[in-house]
Amino acid sequence: MRFAYGIQAAQQSDPAPTVQYWRGQDGTVAYVFEVNGTPVPIGLAYRSQAYESSRAALREFMQVYDTPVGFFTHWGHNTQLPSHRAA
Repeated sequence: MRFAYGIQAAQQSDPAPTVQYWRGQDGTVAYVFEVNGTPVPIGLAYRSQAYESSRAALREFMQVYDTPVGFFTHWGHNTQLPSHRAA
């Protein structure tokens, strides 16, 4: 919610923010906000097992909504995977 309030404040928007998520075929996009009417998805993977499904859901969202940017972050113990990556 803190991130959502920050996004709303940066856009000088008055309505109370909501935390939206989107469920794709293979996983869930954890958070979606809008910048000037363009949806911006953020995918999160807390465990290595969720890495591929979260990235697949993010890619699917970006294709369905034709959005130019999305973000993906992974917190895990597998050192072979990058810790942060733009989609």
